[in-house]
Amino acid sequence: MDIGIANFSDYLPVILNDISSSCFVAIDFELSGLAFPPSVPSITTPTVQERYLEVKEAAERYQILQVGLTICHEDPHKVSYTLKPYNFNLSPITDPGNDVNRDWVFASRSMDFLLAQGFSIDTMCNTGIRYLSREEEQSALRTAADRCRTRSPASDMQVQQYDQECLEFLQSARLAINTWLAGGVKREDWLNIPPPRTIDVASGEVPPGLSGIQRRLVHQLIHIEYPTLTSRGAPTFIQIQMRNEEFEQKSSEAKLIAKKQRIRDHIGFRWVVEALVGGNLDGLGPEAFGPLRMKLKNPKFSVQQLSEQVKGQLKKNRPVLVGHNMFCDLLFFYSCFIGPLPNTLKEFNSAIHTLFPMLADTKYMATHECGLVPPQSSLEDLNVNLAHLEDPKIGKFTSPWSQMSIADRASRDRPALLEVQVPQIHPRSRL
Repeated sequence: MDIGIANFSDYLPVILNDISSSCFVAIDFELSGLAFPPSVPSITTPTVQERYLEVKEAAERYQILQVGLTICHEDPHKVSYTLKPYNFNLSPITDPGNDVNRDWVFASRSMDFLLAQGFSIDTMCNTGIRYLSREEEQSALRTAADRCRTRSPASDMQVQQYDQECLEFLQSARLAINTWLAGGVKREDWLNIPPPRTIDVASGEVPPGLSGIQRRLVHQLIHIEYPTLTSRGAPTFIQIQMRNEEFEQKSSEAKLIAKKQRIRDHIGFRWVVEALVGGNLDGLGPEAFGPLRMKLKNPKFSVQQLSEQVKGQLKKNRPVLVGHNMFCDLLFFYSCFIGPLPNTLKEFNSAIHTLFPMLADTKYMATHECGLVPPQSSLEDLNVNLAHLEDPKIGKFTSPWSQMSIADRASRDRPALLEVQVPQIHPRSRL
């Protein structure tokens, strides 16, 4: 099933529930570029660390455009697997309101391949699911906190002596403010600074016309010369008032709360990532699980209880992550959704196994200890070699439960799947 921005919120809780009771999850990515081999082959074989640095550079430069995710549930009694495939279309665009800018790049060879497969940049941008990595989220939160707690302008404007118009405007604004302050207890609670040549402390209609530069000059004037005053922008003027520390504190806190909520609303696809790695889902409110409750055959839980149950199961059950030739995919996964990649392969191994305690690479499994001439190991080749199997051999599957008998695994207290209506297939030969 294709998942885009239009149906992501409806299927997100269903997918989280599926992951919470799965035995393994398979992933595959479409990328905007790869670490292509050099045009002139190297005389020496690169070390594993050198290869890691090559792929790291590509993962930091290019993006994940699509995520294929297949969630598997095991039924030892029927000797079968139930697979639920999803295809997520991602958008590399970020919300400008979160102060996160992301450069995205396409390699020409990758673009040529994607276009041949019917890929559309317009569709990606308009219907793809946006996301923030952990690092981007933390950066946005830090910027939001700094902006909500400071009164200083973004940057000071230096007015030159020859800029007569700006100097006259500042002088007029300063005179109006001083006259207003001299009024003492009889003055109005506020003072409006309108466009040049109309500055007047008297009441009356304020004409439009303040430019962006003039607005910045007034805010800067208040910040530097009048620490007991505060200024705020209006459509046609700047309003000056006496500072109220308590009000400003409450206003700053309210702005920060709203900003944090906006950032959480744009975490997007990373909620799926956090589910896969046993991460923090506290920011995903109970209301997000409403669509899951509506899909349940016999809803016995409130939305709050359902949210807590699924999140609790995701913490307990860490499915095996399966992929084919996963080295590149894992680096892109980490760079795209988690944060900056470590500088050494050793550090990366430690970091990725913290996220995924158990990984299964089907290419490695097919070629391990096969001698100097490894067998054909593409997915198509593996399917041909394994297509004759009539039933999946669950008892032989390498998983946390592989050392148990089928009866033992059937009786083990594993998370129960909440039954929902979702697309599924029952393969019996593609293992």
